[in-house]
Amino acid sequence: MIRSDWQLNFSQASVITFGLLVPVHVFLLAWIACRYSPAADESAHLVAGLRIWTEGKFDVYQVNPPLVKAVAALPVLLDPPQINWQLLTTKPGDRPEWLLGLSYLREHRPRFRWDMVLARWACIPFSVLGLAYCFRWGAALFGPSAGLLAASLWCFSPNILGNAALITPDVAATALGMATLFHFRGWLLQPGWRNAFLVGVLLGLTELTKFTWVILYVLLPVLWAGQVLFSRTRFHGETSLRQQGLQLLLLLLVSLDVLNAGYGFQQTLRPLGEFEFVSESLGGGKTQSAVPDTDMDASTAPHPDPLPGVPGRGGNVFRSGCVSALPVPVPAAWVQGIDLQRRDFEGGWRPLYSYLNGEQRLGGWWYYYLAASWMKSPLGSWLIAGAAVWGLWRSGLSISFRMELALLLIPAAAILVLISSQTGFSRYFRYLLPAFPFVYVALSGVWSPQVVRAAPGAAWCAGVGLLAVVVGSLSVYPQSLAFFNTIAGGPQQGHLRLLDANIDWGQDLYALKDWQNAHPEAPPLYVAYSGVADPELFDIATQDVVLPLGDEMFAPGWYAVSVNRLHGYDDPGSPWTRFLPLTPVGRAGYSILIYHLAEVGP
Repeated sequence: MIRSDWQLNFSQASVITFGLLVPVHVFLLAWIACRYSPAADESAHLVAGLRIWTEGKFDVYQVNPPLVKAVAALPVLLDPPQINWQLLTTKPGDRPEWLLGLSYLREHRPRFRWDMVLARWACIPFSVLGLAYCFRWGAALFGPSAGLLAASLWCFSPNILGNAALITPDVAATALGMATLFHFRGWLLQPGWRNAFLVGVLLGLTELTKFTWVILYVLLPVLWAGQVLFSRTRFHGETSLRQQGLQLLLLLLVSLDVLNAGYGFQQTLRPLGEFEFVSESLGGGKTQSAVPDTDMDASTAPHPDPLPGVPGRGGNVFRSGCVSALPVPVPAAWVQGIDLQRRDFEGGWRPLYSYLNGEQRLGGWWYYYLAASWMKSPLGSWLIAGAAVWGLWRSGLSISFRMELALLLIPAAAILVLISSQTGFSRYFRYLLPAFPFVYVALSGVWSPQVVRAAPGAAWCAGVGLLAVVVGSLSVYPQSLAFFNTIAGGPQQGHLRLLDANIDWGQDLYALKDWQNAHPEAPPLYVAYSGVADPELFDIATQDVVLPLGDEMFAPGWYAVSVNRLHGYDDPGSPWTRFLPLTPVGRAGYSILIYHLAEVGP
């Protein structure tokens, strides 16, 4: 029977968190960084980061702000590669990062593996920051043991591990968003100019990671107004409402200053009417596709993603209005990035298919992220969730702690509602990552002293759930990106549920090379790969594929087929779907299945 007074003190929990969990987390991420081949977006991010440092420009990969790619490029600057900037185009709506990234991989074959590893390692501190703030918030709210539970959930989450090991902004945005809201909570508890300034700096850094967090400019004032209206005791303090309002204004202004500094103050205060927008909502009228303006045609790219952008017809719904001359207090590249992101969700760049449970279609589902959460979350986390709801209900938390829970769950719910409302496409479960740490901290309340006393069984269930999370996550490691829980069929059957970055993001070419080395009897090997890099760049011996005509089957031989290709993802009617009913004889990671078509006798 669990003792009702069982709790770790802060020193003990801190030693376990920072002396054990942090080193384990760093090791897990560092090894994944060595094992994954460049994922679909990574070479583009790295090239964009190099352009920031070497050219001082922010015109590549504008759909993501610059912080993470700039950090990723830092170690590569010790011996900067030469990039063919002649591939860069400047038409409104262009997406040149794909060709630039592909060109970088082709022209720097001897070095790109270690460039990528070093760039990934440079991003690991972002994930450590997220782990630390899970501990801090959980400990501050529910006690040190709860902080340890929240930190453990972050440390071993397969979705955090799979994405934090890459040069992508999702986990960095998650960690910095968590830090911003933690210190915003501190400002609500103890309003002051210093606390407001700190929140402003963190908010600015958060806005430099991912456009999702633009909602904070609405969410923070709403949360402040809510505490003023509903909790004038715990969250008020000695500061007058007028001073609090001025401090809130200060933190918003400081955040804008940090945001502008992150772009080198380039084209800040540009008049709104001077922008050329390509999204329907900002440009006015339908965006139109155009053929790529480049010498590299589509046949050189292994997947539609590497194609350059399709420039739309530039426009501006504000140009003829009274706000046309209004100076925009943020960098022009940030505004243009939001516009490009809007066009993506409107389907104006290229047709973006969505896939869920065997159905592929143009346009997404409002419930996609809820369904993906059920499939991509370890079953142990659902056990913890059930135990936490039971335990917190039994413990009868006070109104002040309900307000604290609201500060956690409102941001998580806002993120879910925001991304679920964008039904132009539903492809990336990683878009939901910024909600994760708030849920982890809320669930950690099951190890609070109140719950342990009121419902010790719930605390025990949470312990079992945590063990299940660790075992489930490590059972697929280092293929954490492809994690699916047992009910969803595990990573072996995950491609029947979700595709793209949820299982097949081009990360398994090194695994395919290992498989080929272990099977010398397997030539010729035909490869249908859906990432950005050519398999030949990884010394994988391949044979050119002759696509069959009509209903014919492929020629006899060995075939390595990406699960995206297997389902005709982004290419309905693809002949590669003919392999789907067949039984694979092997796999490389969980994203590439191996088939052997034998000779048919006379």
